[in-house]
Amino acid sequence: MSASAFPQAQPTPKNKILNAALIYAAMGAKVLPCKMDKSPAIEGGFHSAFGDADQIRWWFSDAKYQLAIACELSGLVVVDVDDMTAYEMCLRMNGWTMPKTYTVKTPSGGLHFYFKARPGAVYPGKLCPGVDLKSKGYVMAPPSQAYSKRAAVIGQYSVIAMEDVAPAPDWLEAQASSSRSTPLALATEQVSDHEEVQELLKFVSPDVPYDKWISVLMAIHGATQGSGQGMDLAIAWSAQGEMFTPGEINRKWPGFNRHKGLTMSSLAAMAKENGADVSEIARRAKLRRQKRLMADRGEWNFAGLDLTNVTPIWLEVDPEVADNVAMLVPHMGETEEVFKPALAGGTKAPDDPVMRRAEQFRHVLLAADKAKANLQQNYLIKRILLRSSVAMIFGPSGTGKTFYALAMANCIAGGRPFDGHKVFQGVVIYVSAEGTGSIGNRLMALSMERSPKLKVLPLAIDLHSNDIDLSAILALGKDIMAETGEKIALVVIDTLARSFGGGDENAASEMNKVVGRITALKEALDTTVLIVHHTGKDAERGARGSSALNAAMETTIEIKRTDKAGVNQARATKQRDLETDWNHCFELVPVELGEDEDGDPVTSCRVEFVSAGSGKRLKLAGGPVQKKVLALLREYAVKNSTDHQIETDEGAVTVRKVDRQAFRSSLKGVSLDGSGKTLETRNVNDAINSLVAQNILGEADGAIWLNP
Repeated sequence: MSASAFPQAQPTPKNKILNAALIYAAMGAKVLPCKMDKSPAIEGGFHSAFGDADQIRWWFSDAKYQLAIACELSGLVVVDVDDMTAYEMCLRMNGWTMPKTYTVKTPSGGLHFYFKARPGAVYPGKLCPGVDLKSKGYVMAPPSQAYSKRAAVIGQYSVIAMEDVAPAPDWLEAQASSSRSTPLALATEQVSDHEEVQELLKFVSPDVPYDKWISVLMAIHGATQGSGQGMDLAIAWSAQGEMFTPGEINRKWPGFNRHKGLTMSSLAAMAKENGADVSEIARRAKLRRQKRLMADRGEWNFAGLDLTNVTPIWLEVDPEVADNVAMLVPHMGETEEVFKPALAGGTKAPDDPVMRRAEQFRHVLLAADKAKANLQQNYLIKRILLRSSVAMIFGPSGTGKTFYALAMANCIAGGRPFDGHKVFQGVVIYVSAEGTGSIGNRLMALSMERSPKLKVLPLAIDLHSNDIDLSAILALGKDIMAETGEKIALVVIDTLARSFGGGDENAASEMNKVVGRITALKEALDTTVLIVHHTGKDAERGARGSSALNAAMETTIEIKRTDKAGVNQARATKQRDLETDWNHCFELVPVELGEDEDGDPVTSCRVEFVSAGSGKRLKLAGGPVQKKVLALLREYAVKNSTDHQIETDEGAVTVRKVDRQAFRSSLKGVSLDGSGKTLETRNVNDAINSLVAQNILGEADGAIWLNP
């Protein structure tokens, strides 16, 4: 690939953590950045761990973060020994022997023994008091530093045995055997079937007549053998619509045991009717099953590691501990000669980790009198959307969210103003996960020239279950950048519900998992990710699902109906680094595309921005505030305005425009009605927005004026 989305930091002996991360990734590990307190520095935590070399350079090139390895995602189980006496006693009492394997000393003086997990194995969380088994979460990895609460020190993780990572001994599973009942083992074998069901459901709408809805539930029940995970899939699928409730599924699910007719093939037939490539879905399911059997998770082989593309460093072996490892762990046996590379050149950093960190702080410390204003607005759409951010468009069904997002995407791809707002041009990837069949017609109906830089992916994706689709989009984006030599300016995910897999939108933990992957996509491509989402049944409560979604957004844009028939309004409800004082109205104008096979017209729609004051006026609130603001604007414009020409039905007209922000600032503390009540900034903004919506005021590029 000729281009990369990430800074190309070259591994050097001075950046040991970057180099170590590249080596671990080359062996199949998934890594993540952590802070000094061991907490993940990436949204989604260890669920968002990655192995891509460019992404590793992005996170670790400036030595800002420490390094951790996600155990399960890397195919590892790590024995975490804090109490050596208890550990030795446990080995002797059970007659267990510790194989030679890659071994790390922790800052508190404990040991981490790395093993390749057996596929499908269930490991207990604890081997004995003082000895944990890490199979689900993550472990800090050499040469990271971290604060140990147990020892109350900041120390370094160091290698004491540079062995290949050995297969996990069977006795590590011994204490878990009692919990591995037949149903659990059966569920493990059926995981791939559940994933296949999940893929097929992406092509079946939950908003169908009741009898069809029941048929889909019965098919899910039959395909998953009525398991609890199957019911979770059914609830998650149904929750994407607005017609049926989880309570109804809870009542119906047990009764499906009496029905044997609908199974996986029934569900596949339903999905095929809606455009699913069922043979491809079945092929992927078979491949997943084969991979589980083959344990395709990387070899963790230091001896056979290909270091052609990695500067040899790297993992400093602690000779003092390594020489005594046989004494520390008698059942491990004698260690062979360990890898002891020397660092080449460079000034040695202070030994005290606190002093090292303080030195880093000193280099970035900024005195207030030396600060400079950042005048670079870094906009994607001026005043509306920032570059390299996460944003959301939300609203009820039928308000034109997709048409609005497509118009926005096409303007960015084509470098054309969006309703008068300047744009930063770049390639756009539009994931049409919901309207896969109609997206072509919607593109044909766009009111302006369709840009070749607008790339549409007409497939549902899954950002919940695993990293496969996220990684595929990342790879696609990097390929497009390599081919075009241009930046990916925007990725649109339309809709979130159809990209949520089998997850529960209302669960904060599951929403955070998906948001973490979206944020990782933003960081990896250095792009803006725009989500299209629904409101719930109560539109006044905002976007549907967990509040964790809104909290993670930097921009949210609400689209709702106005009281003028056919006119919808888009307005900012949240801007982390911009002001929320803009809105505009638009209509969905029908466009005839041609005739079908019966000679009937085929139509779609396009967005046309309109003056909200044309025709019937919008319903207003806060009349006294608006009257006061209008009167004050007339007074303010006498001394603080400039001439500005606008086009009207009668031709060009000169008006007196003022800077909106300066005018708004001039009203701070101004009395509203002589009662002591003052004009609040929020009320002033609302009044100006309403006056603009009525066409009483005009607005563009931060200026306002009285319309003739």
